[in-house]
Amino acid sequence: MEERGSVHHVRDLSFHVTYSSVEVERIAREVYDETIAEVHLSLFIFWISESPKHYEQAKEYIRIPDSPDREREAAKIAR
Repeated sequence: MEERGSVHHVRDLSFHVTYSSVEVERIAREVYDETIAEVHLSLFIFWISESPKHYEQAKEYIRIPDSPDREREAAKIAR
């Protein structure tokens, strides 16, 4: 039996966030520019955490590998 005054939080497992590849690229640019709204950053983090596929997709835009092409890749993201 539940005690009066106790608070329980139940997360609705039907909540999902979806982003197209264009949106992921735009959000990554906002992360780099430090212009992303906190609520959007929170949703993006949630989306990344939802699946390994999302993580890999985000990593394509967020992480720039150490290579001679690093500057070119950074410029591509900044556009």
